[in-house]
Amino acid sequence: MDRRKTTLLAGLGVLGLGLAAAGAYALSGGYSVGSGPFAHDPQCRTVLARLPDELLGKERDSVEGRGVAGWGGGAIVLRCGVEPLAPTVNTCMNVNGTDWVLDEERAKRGGPRVLTTYGRVPSVEIAFEDDSLLAGDALVVIDGSVRDIPQKSKCLSLSDT
Repeated sequence: MDRRKTTLLAGLGVLGLGLAAAGAYALSGGYSVGSGPFAHDPQCRTVLARLPDELLGKERDSVEGRGVAGWGGGAIVLRCGVEPLAPTVNTCMNVNGTDWVLDEERAKRGGPRVLTTYGRVPSVEIAFEDDSLLAGDALVVIDGSVRDIPQKSKCLSLSDT
């Protein structure tokens, strides 16, 4: 065989292996989620390692992306290392000492319900595609995974100002 044929066959072999791997990943139910800008923070590795294998009756997914996790085929998606929130008037709830802010605008537009930790860096966001999922219950479960991220500020009510 001449050199060009050998190179072509080798290239096709590598391409075939790549397609086979991608196909196996797709068949395994895996998907990709965009990473937050600070997903490289070592705290995110700790958060991900502490997350449960099951959340609200949904099994943990095989997800591609740094600092991300998902359950139930993307019904619930968590991203660590997202942009920290600026002070806001959006609804804030405290779950076992961790403040979470609801992205009200996104929810009004019919998008997923997205809650983001407030006052912690790196910040963690969790999105719920299904309105029937009880976000508060999920936050109680994952609280142990995020509470060790140092809290730098907290949500305030109007009476606190």
